[in-house]
Amino acid sequence: MRRAIAIFQSSAVARVALDPFATCYSDRIRNVGRVTMRNRLATRALSFLLDAPGPVRRVAIRAFVNDSPPLSELLADEDRLRDHIKRTVTGVWHTAGTCRLGAVGDPQAVADPRARVIGIDNLRIADASLMPEVPRCNTNLPAMMIGEHVSQMILDDER
Repeated sequence: MRRAIAIFQSSAVARVALDPFATCYSDRIRNVGRVTMRNRLATRALSFLLDAPGPVRRVAIRAFVNDSPPLSELLADEDRLRDHIKRTVTGVWHTAGTCRLGAVGDPQAVADPRARVIGIDNLRIADASLMPEVPRCNTNLPAMMIGEHVSQMILDDER
């Protein structure tokens, strides 16, 4: 945990990973996992708040997403850190949508529309992180389809 926090606090990662927090999702977030129209609208609204400027994003994280203490408090108290880890360790679902596609000039974009990582030559992303929304199914098959599509783009670019 300390190593992960140190990575997030490094200058290279801190420039792009804004407002990291120790995972401890609130009951409200756990309940939103049920597929309903209300939850669809709520998650869409929350996504806008999480993309908002820093102060708004931090309030949204604290109010709707995360119940854990700030990382600085966990790092300052070994017993509290150990207790947090013991209370909150859990399996996770298939994450998706963590690498935004966009124009090269978009500061939030990780990859361009052809899945090329912006700023790194000869590297593409071909997995579920490119999905703009988490599908309502297991991510395995859609991720394989993305891989097939990106591999075809690579072949097309070589021609």
